[in-house]
This record gives sequence, structure tokens and C-alpha cells, in this order.
Amino acid sequence: MQTLEPAPRWQGRLLLMATGCLLAAFCLREDVQPDLYFHLAAGRWIWEHGLPTRNEFLAPFPQHAFVDHEWLFQWL
Repeated sequence: MQTLEPAPRWQGRLLLMATGCLLAAFCLREDVQPDLYFHLAAGRWIWEHGLPTRNEFLAPFPQHAFVDHEWLFQWL
């Protein structure tokens, strides 16, 4: 019966460094979605009130019909 030898130490270190670099890349990138906070607020509103049928988010025309194409992303 053969015994398995442990992986060399450099493989573990390489995996740890790659994971650290990937984590740093995700943490240091800029947010490319300029209206992220609107989506978060709309998601909170959808969670509390349900899917909007009127334009609750546009002050000058609150009674206009509204179709929110991004409701699932906002709700999540």
C-alpha cells in the first residue's frame, strides 16, 4: 500500500498568495455602478412595499406608470 506524501510547502504558499492577491483586487477596485445607492434604496422600498406600479422615485411625475426592469437585482 502506498502512502500519500504531503504537498510541498510552496504549493500552499502559492495558493495563499494567489488568494490574497485576488481578495486585494476585489477590495481595491472602484465601483463602476454610479447609481448603486439608488438601487439599494429601491430594493429596500420594494422589500417594504412590493413591486412599484407608479413612479415613486421621480418627484415631478409620481403618478406616471412605471416599469422597473431591474427590480430583481434591487430586491436581492
